Amino acid sequence: MKWPLLLVACALSAGGCRPAAPDASATYYIQLVHGSDSDAQPSAKARLVGQKLQKRLQCVFSWKKYWEMRREAVVVPRGRTVREQMDTERTVELQSLDPEHVAVRIFSGGHLVRSRTQPAANAFCIAGACAGDHQCWFVVVRRDEPQ
Repeated sequence: MKWPLLLVACALSAGGCRPAAPDASATYYIQLVHGSDSDAQPSAKARLVGQKLQKRLQCVFSWKKYWEMRREAVVVPRGRTVREQMDTERTVELQSLDPEHVAVRIFSGGHLVRSRTQPAANAFCIAGACAGDHQCWFVVVRRDEPQ
C-alpha cells in the first residue's frame, strides 16, 4: 500500500524538479523621434532624446534638436513576429528568427522603408526620412532601455 503512494509522490516531485525553461522572449525599445532645427517642442508630450542617442544621431545627421514623440517596450516571443503602430504613418515589425537574430522592418505609409537582420543581443537600427525643409523623423529600435 505504501509503494503506490511513494510512486505518486516521486512522480509529482519529479515534475517540479525540471530546470526552468530559458526566457523565450526578448524586449526591444522602439522610439519615434522627430529631428528639427527649431527649439520649439513639437508637441506637449515630446521630450528630448537621451545623450547616447543624441550623439549617435548627430554623428550622421545635423539637426539641432531630437525629440522623442513616442516610446514603446515590445516583447517579442522566440520564433514570433510582433507589429507596433507608432503613429498613423509608421509601423515597426520585429521578427525573432532564432535565438541569436532578429529581423527589423520599418514601414512608412504602408511601404517598407528599411529591412535589416541583425544580432538580437545588441540590436540597434535607425530609419528615417525628411518631413519638410527643417524637420525629419526617425524610428529607432534598440535592446538597451533609453534614458
